[in-house]
Amino acid sequence: MTESLQPLREGQHYAAYLLPDVPWARRVSGIFANKLANDTPSRAHAVVTPRRSGSYSVNVRAPIAHPEGADVLCLKFESGGGRRPAAGINRLPRDSLDQFLAMFSEQFG
Repeated sequence: MTESLQPLREGQHYAAYLLPDVPWARRVSGIFANKLANDTPSRAHAVVTPRRSGSYSVNVRAPIAHPEGADVLCLKFESGGGRRPAAGINRLPRDSLDQFLAMFSEQFG
C-alpha cells in the first residue's frame, strides 16, 4: 500500500511522506519510516500520519549513515521527543505541518 506513495517534500538528503487518513496508515507509519531509512540510508525520512483528533503524528528517522538530529528536531515541538536516530511528534497541529516540513528540510538538507 505504501509503495505508490510519493514524497510530500524531498531533497537530496531528506524525504517527507504524508500517509492517507485511513486506518491501515496509522498501523504502519513506524514500519514505513524504518523501511524508508533502511532502503535509503543516506537520507532522513519523516512520515506524517493524520490522527482522528485532527492533528498529525510524525515519525522521523535520521540518515542511518549519520544517525543524529531526529531528537533535536522533534523536541522543538510540544509533544515531540525520542532518540538521536529516531524520534517523533505525538500531536502536531494541522496548521503546523508547513513549519515542521521547513524545519525538517533545514535540519537534514
